[in-house]
Amino acid sequence: MSDKASHTNHHVIRWLDLMIIAVSIMVAIGGITRLTGSGLSMTDWRLIGGSIPPLSEAAWQEKFELYRGSPQHVIVHPDMTLEGFKGIFWWEYIHRMWGRMLGILFLIPFVYFTYKKYFDARRIKLLLIAFVLGGGQGLLGWFMVQSGLVDKPWVSPVRLTAHLLMALFLLALLAWNRLEISSNQTKLSTSGKSQIWLKWGIPIAALLFVAQFAFGGIMAGMKAAMDFPTFPTMHGQWIPSMLWQKEIGWHNFFENSAFVQFVHRMLGTLVLAVGTWLGWQGYRYVRGSWKYAFAALLMVTWLQFLLGIITVINSLGSIPVSFGTLHQGGAIILTLLLTICMFVRLKIVKS
Repeated sequence: MSDKASHTNHHVIRWLDLMIIAVSIMVAIGGITRLTGSGLSMTDWRLIGGSIPPLSEAAWQEKFELYRGSPQHVIVHPDMTLEGFKGIFWWEYIHRMWGRMLGILFLIPFVYFTYKKYFDARRIKLLLIAFVLGGGQGLLGWFMVQSGLVDKPWVSPVRLTAHLLMALFLLALLAWNRLEISSNQTKLSTSGKSQIWLKWGIPIAALLFVAQFAFGGIMAGMKAAMDFPTFPTMHGQWIPSMLWQKEIGWHNFFENSAFVQFVHRMLGTLVLAVGTWLGWQGYRYVRGSWKYAFAALLMVTWLQFLLGIITVINSLGSIPVSFGTLHQGGAIILTLLLTICMFVRLKIVKS
């Protein structure tokens, strides 16, 4: 690689590192916004306007009056004062402003790097997809919030899950671009003859993790942890009596908290086993420093499993913000580690 190409890649890599960190923070803020019940505090959405927060008592009162007409205020917080409203308003405001900042943080360097011909046609397409996904997140986020402003004081679990999964996919796409640019000339290999775990184990593990993230999103949207805050049983039952309600059919997937939490627990146990096996295999057989990504996958999978248990057993009346945020942070880290493992798989299979 020439010195000029190396210099060019260095700037692009630092930019992508910044974007990955910023998107990760965005997902974490989204989790805090959800856990503090702040997501429904801003009842309007303006793409350009609305960047300046209320600066006077009259402006605050105007925002509060809009909130007082929402189902969340009427049903959940009928006694909320203006001061209490300010407490939940700021998290949603930060969440929205961080999203706008992300758009600027992406677009300006992207335009500059494209103008300087740092990217080939394929890279431009991939990064444009990332930009579109980021913009789509803003629209999907408002579509999600709208579902909690009509007649129910909570957002649709399905829309919330879509919002979460799109954010994790965006994160994975940014990380993949970063890996391709930084490891363009890297050759990877494994020791041992059998690579079944590599060719099939990693994609299967990725699908299982995505399914688990999806059920985690539905769990969060339903606040299902509060219905069965016990472990390992669910209120003394290994299989809850209301596991499947025939009258609602496939709606059990996002309306029956017993079914959702049971599947999330079972998937979590399966993910723990697969993540442990895959992490150990990768650490044993992948040569070079890339093996440590697999070791990290093993350790973070266990940590995530334990955080899930801690979050559930402490969800007595409300979901603890600290543990819930850490649990969502675990999903962010696992997404990045799985992306690295998928990249390693591709490099080895092609070599």
